Amino acid sequence: MRRYQFRLEQLLALRHAFEQAARVELVSALAEEREMERSYLAALDSYKAERELLAASSDVTTFWKEETWLSMAAASLFDARSRLTLAMERREKARIAWIERSKEVEALERLKERYRIRHEQEYYRQEAVEVDSVVSARFRAESLPMNTASNGVIADA
Repeated sequence: MRRYQFRLEQLLALRHAFEQAARVELVSALAEEREMERSYLAALDSYKAERELLAASSDVTTFWKEETWLSMAAASLFDARSRLTLAMERREKARIAWIERSKEVEALERLKERYRIRHEQEYYRQEAVEVDSVVSARFRAESLPMNTASNGVIADA
């Protein structure tokens, strides 16, 4: 019997490559999300500091300067929050894509295992048939009459 070979091995290798690419994309999206989160937290700290300065200002000129800085800090905070939201969405899309690729690979791996098991079963079935035929042939040979002449021809009984 021929050696087992999965016919879809190239497709499986391709799916593994797609899964790896999706994993790399997910790692990149996670890193971007972490960076955007740090940027958001820094903008939030800056906004809080500007609010404290605004509350501490005593004269009108200082108040308006601080309010301008506060509005810029608020815009920066809004921008950082928007970028963080986009990074979170990108991360979620990458995670879903990686899960889908992983499921595709898993399905092919299960199919490969089923085919391997079928191949083994067929191998053992054929082996059993061969053993049965050998035993049957030997049993038939042993049950034949052994009255043979010196020349190897079976003698009349």
